[in-house]
Amino acid sequence: SLLITRYLYSYIINAIAEVIQQAGSGDFDEPLRKLMFYQTREEFEDSAHLLVADFCRTVNVSRRSSNSLLRDRMLAYVRENIANVNLGLENIGEAFDLSPYYVSRFFRDQNNVNLKDYIVEMRLSMAKELLTATEKPVAEIVEQIGYISASSFIRKFKAAEGMTPGEY
Repeated sequence: SLLITRYLYSYIINAIAEVIQQAGSGDFDEPLRKLMFYQTREEFEDSAHLLVADFCRTVNVSRRSSNSLLRDRMLAYVRENIANVNLGLENIGEAFDLSPYYVSRFFRDQNNVNLKDYIVEMRLSMAKELLTATEKPVAEIVEQIGYISASSFIRKFKAAEGMTPGEY
């Protein structure tokens, strides 16, 4: 019956409005108002579909922006703390109030490399720069780039570069 249909559509409009309000994104007052004054079922369905599609696009844009901001903040944190021997999933998770699992998955999804490999690459890159630009001994460079053990660093360096830091 017409009364039941109007009630059902009213319920749908209220549900959409509640989701939009909870998400707090965008200005959807006018499309919601238009939705209340539909003339035909097709008009209602088309308007509802467009409203929900616009809302989803807005949420996705907002989420991508938020992800970009978090990614940039994480990368900056890694750069600023590269000399910290404890730099890793736990440390970054604590700094951003996120679980280590989430940090791992998020970092890999956003940067196409896992966090551990990224940190190793950054440290090796810094080491190569310090080896060529300074006369510092390997032990001092190792400490400066966040490695605990010189032998561990030398192994990583040789695996990546095919030669020891001294030969480099």
